Amino acid sequence: MMEILLIISVAIATIAVYLLKKSEPQNPLSFYESMKLCNLPIITMRVGNEDLNFLLDTGSMESIMDIRVIDLLKLPYKPHEKTFDIYGVTGTTVKVPSVLINLEYKGNVYEGHFMAQNLGDSMDMVKQEYGVRIHGVLGAKFFDKYKYVLDFKTLTAYTKK
Repeated sequence: MMEILLIISVAIATIAVYLLKKSEPQNPLSFYESMKLCNLPIITMRVGNEDLNFLLDTGSMESIMDIRVIDLLKLPYKPHEKTFDIYGVTGTTVKVPSVLINLEYKGNVYEGHFMAQNLGDSMDMVKQEYGVRIHGVLGAKFFDKYKYVLDFKTLTAYTKK
C-alpha cells in the first residue's frame, strides 16, 4: 500500500513540474535596459552583421524598417511582392514596398515582414530627445505571428508553449 502511495505521489509531482515548466515564459525578449534608460520599450536584434534597435509597438499593426538603414548598411533582405498603402495625416496615400528580413535575438531567428519606409524625421527626433537610434518598429502582426505577450511588470516580451 505504501509503495502505491509513493508511486502516485511521484507521478503527481512529475505532472506538476511538467505543467509549471510548460507555462514558464519561453524565448524572452528583454526591454528592461531601454525602459530604464529612455522609458521606451526597445529591443536590440541582430540583422546580418548589425545590431539594430526596434521599438515594440502593439498599436501599429505592421512592422516598419527604415529604408535608409536597409540601403546604408546593405542589410540582407528578400523583396516581398506586397506593397502597402500608407495614409498620411493630410489624407495623401503613399505606396511603400515590403521586405522580409531575418532578425536574430539570443540565437533565435525571426522572419520579419516589414514596410520599408523612410522614418527619417520621426526617428531622428527620438534620437535627439531620448539619445537612442531606432531603426524600425515591431508591430502587432509580429507579436501575433510569434505569440509574444508584452509584460511591463518584468519588462520582457515572451511566449508560452
